[in-house]
Amino acid sequence: MDQQMNEAVREAVQIQTDWLKDSLQRENDEFLRNIDENMKKVLKGL
Repeated sequence: MDQQMNEAVREAVQIQTDWLKDSLQRENDEFLRNIDENMKKVLKGL
C-alpha cells in the first residue's frame, strides 16, 4: 500500500512539475519574442 501511495504521489508531483515547466517555458518564449521585437524596432531607428 505504501509503495502504491508513493508512486501515486511521485506521479502527481511529476505531472505538476511538467505543467509548471511548460508554463514557464511559454512565458520565457514570449519574453524573448518581445525582446527580439523591441531590438528590431530600436535598430530600425538607428
